[in-house]
Amino acid sequence: MIATATAAEDRETCQKAEGQTAVAACTAVISSGQLQGHDLAAAYFSRAFNLNKSGEPDRAIEDYSEAIRLDPKYVPALNNRCAVYNAKHEYDRAIRDCEQALQLNPNYANAYLGRANALRSKGEYDQAIKDYEQVIRLDPKTVSGLFGRALTFGAKGEYDRAIQDYSIVIERNPRDQVALNNRGVLYEKIRNYDRAMRDFDSAIALNAKYDLAIANRCLTLNRKRDFDRAIEDCNRAIELNPRYATAYVTRGQSYQGKGDHPRAVEDFNRAIELNPGSANAFYGRAYSYDSSEIPPARSQTTAKSSSSIRHRSALGTVAAGRAPLSVTSKRRLKIAIAR
Repeated sequence: MIATATAAEDRETCQKAEGQTAVAACTAVISSGQLQGHDLAAAYFSRAFNLNKSGEPDRAIEDYSEAIRLDPKYVPALNNRCAVYNAKHEYDRAIRDCEQALQLNPNYANAYLGRANALRSKGEYDQAIKDYEQVIRLDPKTVSGLFGRALTFGAKGEYDRAIQDYSIVIERNPRDQVALNNRGVLYEKIRNYDRAMRDFDSAIALNAKYDLAIANRCLTLNRKRDFDRAIEDCNRAIELNPRYATAYVTRGQSYQGKGDHPRAVEDFNRAIELNPGSANAFYGRAYSYDSSEIPPARSQTTAKSSSSIRHRSALGTVAAGRAPLSVTSKRRLKIAIAR
């Protein structure tokens, strides 16, 4: 009776607890040999879920795979493995799992969401939008489907449609700081700087340590040519995240706006150290070299193209609105960028 009671307790803990407590209980249940078929698959599923939350995605995949082997029609296990593959940037595997889940249950909204996320990450935006729309159709109260579609519209440059989706997300959850930040970025892109500022202010009011929103507000203040306030924001973003390369670039642009090219170059140098693929940092540094008496620094680092899956801010060109460069200036720019 004691052994039976313990096994029942382990099974309940496996299903209902969280973290390492659940992992230990699930391991005991699996090792007991008392379960088989779907019940055993459910124990692997629960352990996989908690392993993934604990930062062990590879072990989670192993357990989800075992759950699927034991029960090939286990749709939630396929869906969750799809999500883990997405997090690991293994998008083709994610798509295969979500498609298998949809074959078993064509109305499973989460599988459409997982496939949409993978397609968006691969740059297949039109197909991703179709899947997000299926999520919205199947679950009219969804936030994730609208948020994903907003990201995709933004990536396609359809900013007005993206803003509409973010606005619905914010209406449903006014405390969604990420949606506020993202909508602010889009307002900045269409040069509605006052609306952008309001969104960044709201996001920061919800989370005073939200370094991304603070850096984006710095960028918008630059656009408004309020360089002193911009520098204050970038200082704060860098204080919160000293390895935030984009914040150094944006602060460098602020110093350029004030005509302080030596300090701008310092920031561009630091940004390049942190992110050798930052073309904006190389261009900004080159412009400061051209606009001052600072000799170009010797460096073995060359600019490389880079991209972000969820690119939520964009730096403007520092030469916007200035007079065309002279032949000598262009040559110095090329030398600086090459270096």
